Amino acid sequence: MEKKGKKIVIPEDELVKNYTPEIRTLKKRLLAELGQMWNDKDYAKISEYGLAEAQRLPQQARGDGDKEISAVHFVIGSAMKELNYDKEHIKYHALQAAYFDRKNKNAMWLLRDIRNEYSEDSKYFLIEVKGTLYVIKDTEEKEELFFAVYAVVADNQDEALSIIKEFERPEVRNSLEIFTAQIAEPSTNLPKGIYKTSALIANAELEKEENHTKN
Repeated sequence: MEKKGKKIVIPEDELVKNYTPEIRTLKKRLLAELGQMWNDKDYAKISEYGLAEAQRLPQQARGDGDKEISAVHFVIGSAMKELNYDKEHIKYHALQAAYFDRKNKNAMWLLRDIRNEYSEDSKYFLIEVKGTLYVIKDTEEKEELFFAVYAVVADNQDEALSIIKEFERPEVRNSLEIFTAQIAEPSTNLPKGIYKTSALIANAELEKEENHTKN
């Protein structure tokens, strides 16, 4: 992965996850083991054994991610929360869970719980963002446009975008900008953070621009 200032350019072959049979077996086995440890409330074993085994899994999400690896990180982060670990350690696993599965509502909840921020000025926003993924194809850099929608609680649009950027993978976060925004609830006592996300909608610039102009 090549960094260009704030822009991260990804080789095309890194867009597709390609796990070995060993990795596929490991993630399934580990998730089952962690589930049993959670049922036994053996949080210390999860945070030690689970953490060590998770280091053998892919550390960067590719393509559409992986729900099982996402779940592994959520369980580890939750066990650390039960053991009152430092918030930054818990947050790392909550974000990894989000990076590997951007629709993982458990990861969204854990991130909100870590943030633990409330405000009398909070609003429930529906935010649509536009972003760009930079990819190297046949030695040539290409820009791939995408859109996504988020339900997020924040004081204002700037704070909402900041929360969204933290939630998204590093290779796209710096390109994100608000395309449309509406306030679904002008006042809420919910904790700040993301509550729902859509899939990334790629290569739709003309359609989105036309619809935005018509409305």
